[in-house]
Amino acid sequence: MQSTMRKPRTIERTLTVSIDSYVQGLTNYEDSLDAIAVEVENAITADVTRGGYAKDTRITSFEADYSGDPDQPVASSTITIEVDYVTIEDDPEVSV
Repeated sequence: MQSTMRKPRTIERTLTVSIDSYVQGLTNYEDSLDAIAVEVENAITADVTRGGYAKDTRITSFEADYSGDPDQPVASSTITIEVDYVTIEDDPEVSV
């Protein structure tokens, strides 16, 4: 979405990223998934501006699933994040 009327206009953008993790094992796979999710969340929230290139970063969803052979179950999770940033229309590689 364009947020200014004068040229060059600024464009507000949102990047959606999914982070998948997988754990295989007979025991403690739920704890392992939780530990991974905590590390990812801490890393994401440590700098919501992504070094000054973004306006905001937020976690929008977390999903977990368990499947596989009962002898070797596989646990997986997906963390979805959104990063809001602004660029100039004639130079989309520069974040403002």
